[in-house]
Amino acid sequence: MIRRVLFSVLWAACAWAAATAEVPATPPPANQVEVITSGAQKWELLTADLEQARQAICVEYFTFANDSCGRIIGDILMRKAQEGVPVRMILENVAHPGTTKSYYKKLQKSGVEVRFFTDMDAWPWNVLPGIDQRDHRKIVTIDGRIGYTGGMNISENYHHWSDTHLRIEGPSVADLEDIFFHTWHRLGGSGEPLYEKSAVPDTTLEIVAGTAAYPVFQKRFVQTFSEAREYLYIETPYFCPTDTVVAAIEAAALRGVEVRLLVPKVTDHPALTLANQSFFASLLEAGVRVYEYLPEFNHSKVIIMDDRLCWIGSVNLNHRSLVHDNEIAARIVDPAITKAQKACFLGLLSDSHEVTLDEVQAWTPWQRFTHRLPLILKDQL
Repeated sequence: MIRRVLFSVLWAACAWAAATAEVPATPPPANQVEVITSGAQKWELLTADLEQARQAICVEYFTFANDSCGRIIGDILMRKAQEGVPVRMILENVAHPGTTKSYYKKLQKSGVEVRFFTDMDAWPWNVLPGIDQRDHRKIVTIDGRIGYTGGMNISENYHHWSDTHLRIEGPSVADLEDIFFHTWHRLGGSGEPLYEKSAVPDTTLEIVAGTAAYPVFQKRFVQTFSEAREYLYIETPYFCPTDTVVAAIEAAALRGVEVRLLVPKVTDHPALTLANQSFFASLLEAGVRVYEYLPEFNHSKVIIMDDRLCWIGSVNLNHRSLVHDNEIAARIVDPAITKAQKACFLGLLSDSHEVTLDEVQAWTPWQRFTHRLPLILKDQL
């Protein structure tokens, strides 16, 4: 009898504890991330998503070209604005002096809100202090639920250039919106993000933003390079980094990490093509394997490490991106995505020329001089 009573009491206590225990918080929905590796793919996805917009569109680009791509995207944005969808645009203007405000008057007349990153009407006194900072980000958010970021601008170039971009659905869209609106409000714009931020973000995808006042990418990339144990693959169109970044890459190779660097054989800026080559001897001597991509201009900015994580964004490994400009990148801790990027990187090597130390040492004194000449202004490259 006593045993039965004790059992009943114990059972009741357990039931009460279970009933009053805190229910574990439901984990936030994971981001759905699609890696885009061609301009045609981004074009198809982006235009379809923009056509479905109902609540708001935010657009921030380094280049929004006055070509067929820019005009088609512009037509969609104007139509959406006329339908009553708030459309907000931030555009870099100092880097594109040929693209004047008159180019965007049609957009503005249709109801699209356009803000320029640098207010040239304040020239010269209010412009000169910040003239060296550019907005190199690529951001689109749609209805607070779909986001795009990466290396691709709005331009016909991306139909024949190689590049890497992301389409995101999930909690990280809130981060893209926050980054956009931080700049938007600084430029005098109104409005607020739509996406309600999760208290517990998806830790597999971190959206990182850098500015001249907060040049975070040098520190974050050096951390990634120092954590590499098996391999480190770097894909960048422009390789003219700070001494700290070069030292971290070479240190990884010297401690036995398989380090490979892929740059284009020819960039869209002749000075940067030469600057890329000026670093080859030092990298090769440290054990880094260097490749030049041959078929076309490769504009991707990707870092892949140990089947564990990768970076994809707007950040070149040059002084402008690391020190001066507004940049954005996604740090993705996902083995599946990382392995897919690794396979893509290795696939590009089949169309690349591997540079050898013998080849570099055979360069003439004139070639060495021309390679190093742009480094006089490397802080601006």
